Amino acid sequence: MKKKMLLTKLVVFGCIVTLALWSLGVVYAEKSASVEPIKIGALLDFTGVVADLGPRFEAGIKLRLEEANYEVAGRPIQLILEDGGTDVNISFDKAKKLIERDKVTVMIGPLMGGIQLGLAPYLDEQRVLNFSLINIEFPVLKERSNWIGYPGSTYSAYKTMGYYAYDELGYRTMMTSGSDYAAGYSYLGGVADAFKERGGKIIEQQWVPLGTLDFSPYLVATKNADAVAIFFASAGAVARYITQHRGLGVKVPILVTDISSGLEEDTLQELGDKVLGMKGVDNYCWSLKTPMNEKFVAAFEAKYGRKPGGAELNAYVDTSIILAGLEATGGDASFDKLRPAILGLQIETPQGPTSFTPSGHAVVNRYIFEVKYIDGRYVLDPIRMYPNQVDPRD
Repeated sequence: MKKKMLLTKLVVFGCIVTLALWSLGVVYAEKSASVEPIKIGALLDFTGVVADLGPRFEAGIKLRLEEANYEVAGRPIQLILEDGGTDVNISFDKAKKLIERDKVTVMIGPLMGGIQLGLAPYLDEQRVLNFSLINIEFPVLKERSNWIGYPGSTYSAYKTMGYYAYDELGYRTMMTSGSDYAAGYSYLGGVADAFKERGGKIIEQQWVPLGTLDFSPYLVATKNADAVAIFFASAGAVARYITQHRGLGVKVPILVTDISSGLEEDTLQELGDKVLGMKGVDNYCWSLKTPMNEKFVAAFEAKYGRKPGGAELNAYVDTSIILAGLEATGGDASFDKLRPAILGLQIETPQGPTSFTPSGHAVVNRYIFEVKYIDGRYVLDPIRMYPNQVDPRD
């Protein structure tokens, strides 16, 4: 009799536990289903003249989201990628799709300065927070309220190269040669203005059409200057310019803006002695020796089997800024909450400390790198840091 009663009690207890667990599961499922995902759009270029950059930005974004398990402040994150095709009309259509159909509340990209300028009125009107990928055109940042300009403006990005060339290399004359589009003018305009601020003279500025493969007409027209500062929109163009420069026997030293992206790891090893001792400027290289950067580089190598470049780092940091801002708002991705939260951030990144001006301009370190041969390979070695750089117009 006692055994029968005990068995009955156990059965009843088991049913109660099962019912309780089932009820908890239903509640959890209902709660999970009721939590709307935060939708992040990424307008990258997988086709067109800078198609090589799209997959690199994607790699940086996805690594950071995977580290966060695609979740922030208790809300799931959904990443929606679109190809802008390095074209303002395609990019506009894809931006409309991301915003009006997919309902993204945050967007990374577009990259190109001319496309940023073309899309700026629409994006501002939609009040969707946008993040630049490799700097931003200053008028977009200053005249619109919806952009976060990481790692800064195109004009401010490489001004330190102009200062370094005059102050520490002792150059007094300079040429520039760069891609003929909005960002090219801004990047090299910043270098030229900084050089002139110190007392230097700009002899000539050459503007090269996007997609140019043969730089010889520009190289043979190189004037007798102390140096030529270059900026080209793709890493392949930088390598071709340097190779043709050496092949034609041009003696004017090259100063490379955006050197980490222009001289990527494979390109650096391939060019070898052709670039040994060459100097340039950038906001990042994997060789920066800080614990946070070493952790980032190790994680990137473990996932992708290669070193990260500036493009991957910028996308990774953009995503980190978004996550930090969402943590600060408790997962509120609305424009009115997220933008002020981000502007109030002071965060550490693999590149260094980052904060923001009221207009959304990132305040970051800039570095001068020199190509050296260390431990059997060619590397970009940081030899000078300019801390807390920002656009002087901001």
